[in-house]
Amino acid sequence: MKKSKLSLGMIACLLSVGSLAGCDPVKSSDKGYLLSYTVDGTTTYKVADDILKEYYDDSDKYQAIFDAIFKVIKRNYFSVDRGTKKYNGVTIKLGKPQMTKINAEADKKVAIDKQTAEDNADANGTRYKKEFDAILSENGVKTEEELHAKYVGEIQEETFDENFYTYFVDEMRGDNAPYKVNLKTLGKDFVWDGYLKDQHPYHMSHLMIELADKSDTNYADGTISEDNAKNLYTAVKELKDASSFQLAAYSLSDDESSRAKYGDLGIMDYDTGFINEFKLGIYAYEQFYLGKDASGKAIDASSFSEKYIDAVNELFNFADDHAAHVPTVPYSVFEELNSYSEAETDENSKPVIEGADLVFPRNVIYNKYLNRHAVFFVEGADNNEDTNGNFRTVSFNGEEKVVLCADDDPTKPIVCVRGSSQGKQEIHFMVVNRSPLSTYEVEDKDYYNTYYYSQDMYPHKADGTKLDTYTNFVGDERDDSEPRAQEIASKFKSFDSDKLNKYIFLKFMNVEKLTFEKDCKEIEKALMNWILTSVEKKENEKSENWKKTWNEYLDKLSRENAERKKLIPQACKYVFSKANEDLKLDEVYPYANLTAEEISEIETLAAEIIEMDVKTYWETTKTSDAFKKEGGLFNDGKAHI
Repeated sequence: MKKSKLSLGMIACLLSVGSLAGCDPVKSSDKGYLLSYTVDGTTTYKVADDILKEYYDDSDKYQAIFDAIFKVIKRNYFSVDRGTKKYNGVTIKLGKPQMTKINAEADKKVAIDKQTAEDNADANGTRYKKEFDAILSENGVKTEEELHAKYVGEIQEETFDENFYTYFVDEMRGDNAPYKVNLKTLGKDFVWDGYLKDQHPYHMSHLMIELADKSDTNYADGTISEDNAKNLYTAVKELKDASSFQLAAYSLSDDESSRAKYGDLGIMDYDTGFINEFKLGIYAYEQFYLGKDASGKAIDASSFSEKYIDAVNELFNFADDHAAHVPTVPYSVFEELNSYSEAETDENSKPVIEGADLVFPRNVIYNKYLNRHAVFFVEGADNNEDTNGNFRTVSFNGEEKVVLCADDDPTKPIVCVRGSSQGKQEIHFMVVNRSPLSTYEVEDKDYYNTYYYSQDMYPHKADGTKLDTYTNFVGDERDDSEPRAQEIASKFKSFDSDKLNKYIFLKFMNVEKLTFEKDCKEIEKALMNWILTSVEKKENEKSENWKKTWNEYLDKLSRENAERKKLIPQACKYVFSKANEDLKLDEVYPYANLTAEEISEIETLAAEIIEMDVKTYWETTKTSDAFKKEGGLFNDGKAHI
C-alpha cells in the first residue's frame, strides 16, 4: 500500500488555521525558521514546531488535530480495495467498491435538499435559487458539487465506523487481547484489551423480595411485615422445589422488569449501576468463597482484573471470619419466619413491650439472620443433601457446604444479599449464569456473540446445532435474540468509546502507513503523548471512583458490625407468647421440640425475666455488656452470619 505522509501544511489546512498557514506546506527559511520578529532590537526566531506546539498546547486543540487526521484516515480508506469479508452468508467487498453505494446515498441527500428548496420556494413565494443557496450556506459550501462531496465524506466516515463495528467484533470483544500498537515516537505501546477483559462481565439473574422496612441503616432493628415473612419463605421453598430458577423468578419476584424475563438481569460489568451489595458481593463471592471454577480448577487471582483485586482483598481483610467461613442461613430459619409471621401478641392477645414490633418473633429472626448487607447462602438441614430439592454440596475454597442451588446445579449456588434501591429495601436471591472466572463448554467469544438466532453466523456446533448463548437465554423465545445481540454489540462499542476511538485511529495509521513530515515530528510526538495521557487520566479517574465505591461499602459493613452487637436474643421468639406472664420453664415451650442449645438459651433468658417485669428487662438488657456482644446474647457459635 502506498505510504501516506502528513505535512505540517496538511494539518494546518485541515484545522483551517488560515492566519497561521495556508493549505500549502509551510515554508521555512534556509536556516529552518518559519518567521522572526524584533522587539527593542532583539530578534527572535520561530520554527513551525514552536508555533504549533504553543497553539495546540491543551486538550481541546490536540483533540482538534486528532479529529482532523482521523477524518483523512476514514475518507482515504475508500480510495483503494480493502479485500472482502463474509457476513451472514454474504461476501462484502470493502473499501473502494463501497463507493458506488456511498455516491448513490449522497445523490439521494442532494436530491432531497433540492426538493426541499423547491418546496420552500413554493411555500414562501421565493426563487428556487435563493432557497437552494440558503441550504448550501447552512452546509458551509458554495456549489452543488461541494454539497455532494460533503455528503460523500460524511457517509464515508459513517461507513468506516460501520465496517469496523461489523467486521472487527473480535477486537472490540478482546478475543486475543491485548492488542498493541507501537508508538515509535514515544517508544511505548498503546494497549487495547477489549470488553471482556476490561469489563469483567457476569451474566446475572435474580429473584427479589421487597421488604416493608424502608431504612438502609436499620442494621439491628429492622422490621418486616407479615407478608414479607411469608413471601421470603415461599420464595426459598419454591427455589428448593422448582424445576428451574427462571420459573420461580417469573412466579414470585417483586422486580417486575426482570420478572417478565424470568429473572434475567442481563450483563453486570464494571460500569453497571447495580447496588453495591449486589455487585460487590458477587465479585467477592467469586474470588474468595468460590475459590474454584466450574471445572474444579483453582481460580488464579491474576485472572481477576487488577482494578478489582485490591478492593476485594480490602473487603475481606477487615473481617477475618468472613474470609475463613462460608456465611450461611439454615433453611429452617425461613420455615420459622413463616410459622411466626402472624405472631404480634402473646397467647392471650396482649401486646408485648407495649406492642413494639421490634420484638415480634419474625423481626427477631429477620435481624439475626437476614438483615445483613454481606452475601450469604441458604444451608440445608444439618448440612445434609437429603434436605430435598435443589440443595447440593458445593465446595467453597475447600470448605464443603450443602446449600441451595439454581436448577439442581452445584456450580450455581444461589447467592443472597439484602440491599436497597430507590428507597426500597429488598432481599436478592442471585444466580451467576456466566462468570469470567469459570470454564464453560461455550467460549466467551461465542457466548457473547452479536448475531441473531436466525442468522447463519450464529454460533453452532460442527453438526449445525446452535449453541446456548446469552442472546437466546430467556425462555424459548428465539425472536428475543435480536435485541439481546444488539445489546451486546452496543456494550462492545460504547463501554470505553474514547479509548476505542483512539485505538482505531492508531491501528489505521499503521494500516495506511501514514507518517508525519520531518517538520511535524514534534507535533506527532506531542499528539501521541496526548493520546496516551488522556487515556491514562480517564482510567485513573475510574480506578479512584471504584475504590471510593468499595470504601463506602466497607464503611457500611463496619457500621453494621458495630450495630449488630445490639441484636435482640433469638430465645425471645420462644418466650414471646408468654412474655406477659410469670414464666415457668416447662410452660415456655415443649422441651421435646427443642435442641439442648435452645433449652439453654431459654433457661438463661427466662431466669432473668422471672426476676423482673418484661419492660424493665428490655430496658436494662439493651445496655448491658452481654447484650452488646456481637451476635446477641445467644451466639450459637456456628458459621452463620
